[in-house]
Amino acid sequence: MRLYHWGKVAENCRKLVLKQADKFYDLLESKPLSPLNNEWIGQMISIKLNTHDPENLQKMLFDKYKIEVPVMRQENDIYLRYSVQAFNDLSDLDALYDALSKIKKEGIYIK
Repeated sequence: MRLYHWGKVAENCRKLVLKQADKFYDLLESKPLSPLNNEWIGQMISIKLNTHDPENLQKMLFDKYKIEVPVMRQENDIYLRYSVQAFNDLSDLDALYDALSKIKKEGIYIK
């Protein structure tokens, strides 16, 4: 981990998660579940979704857009969770954002 500066890699991943969070919350008309800071947010973030069909939303993201991201039920609520790892960069989050924007515009799975 020292050889590849893993601490810095993880720090950069956390920064990217936080830097992009507001635009995803705005797009999905949601509010943060916790403060958006390093104390509460690591390399992933969950965003509450207004969807009637989370399973097919997740399937569409994977099949049509080649994006693998969890869309999960938690009792009566549904969340999308994105994470950033060493192999991700801003273009991955941009692709997710663009896909969600198109899906929302079509009114298929996101209200």
